[in-house]
Amino acid sequence: MWHNCRIVDGFLWQPYPYTSAADAVILPLMARKSLSPEEKTEQEEFLRRIELRKQELARSGIKLSDNKISELVTGKRDLMRNLRSKTRMKGLPGLHNIKKLAEVLRCDLRWLLSEPDAPKPQRLTDSQTIEDPSDDTNATALSIAPEAPLGERLEAYFGKCQEKLGFVPNVLKAYAFNPVKLQAFADMYNDLMLADSGLSKLEREMIGVVVSSANHCYYCLVAHGAAVRQLSGDPQLGEMLVANYRAAELSPRHRGMLDFAWKLTASPHEMDEPDRAALRAQGFADRDIWDIAAVAAFFNMTNRMASAVDMRPNREYHALARG
Repeated sequence: MWHNCRIVDGFLWQPYPYTSAADAVILPLMARKSLSPEEKTEQEEFLRRIELRKQELARSGIKLSDNKISELVTGKRDLMRNLRSKTRMKGLPGLHNIKKLAEVLRCDLRWLLSEPDAPKPQRLTDSQTIEDPSDDTNATALSIAPEAPLGERLEAYFGKCQEKLGFVPNVLKAYAFNPVKLQAFADMYNDLMLADSGLSKLEREMIGVVVSSANHCYYCLVAHGAAVRQLSGDPQLGEMLVANYRAAELSPRHRGMLDFAWKLTASPHEMDEPDRAALRAQGFADRDIWDIAAVAAFFNMTNRMASAVDMRPNREYHALARG
């Protein structure tokens, strides 16, 4: 582990081989010099940032081991060629992300190993994500630094989104600064929109779009308008629900369902027994009425959050299911 090393400003620099990212990047040589609190803080910060960058890559479907991170830091060309080949085969936007990761880590490393009076190089902050150039939109207008690692369960969830959709929805990225909040949001969404219900997935998406239309929520209209187009196979239906659901040729069941969701959104204080009775007349059970209300209430919450933080939809949604 300690062969082929040199000392720089009290730190042990090990070019190759490495046993971990920490070995490769920066290790204190305690026998020669004790670290000051400031130096120890900088060392811990750098290693923490490695983990953050690995998480960013994982959200794009790319996972790197510590050894590969180590090779990236020192610019090992064979690794770059190997990763270029792999990302091409998988159709992932990985090479850009990998190069950006290497740039960020080397920039940090130069700063950490520089002379005391050396100027700090320009660095990305933790709240700036490593995005693929095909999607230059930021998730929100807020800059919130990650508060904790996502953990295996959420990393796997992001990987599943990448596998099924080809991208990670920006609403998930927006919540990713706090794993507890992200998990709570994902659990509620999955329960309301994907779990067993007397309402079909399409009907739930239709409710989401109509509520978002009443609230003029740009994010949800784009994202869930695309879902309606996909699930219905009817691009015109998605567009009509976004603009004015009353213009669509709907069954009495669906018209009654959407009338209820619209009223609950626009004038909830006016909801009364005749509104529930109208749904029962269209064949909805009381449990179905609960689900209609729950989906409408959920989208009213997400609409307001999206508007408050200027959440922007992924560009991919615009082109989905256009026929």
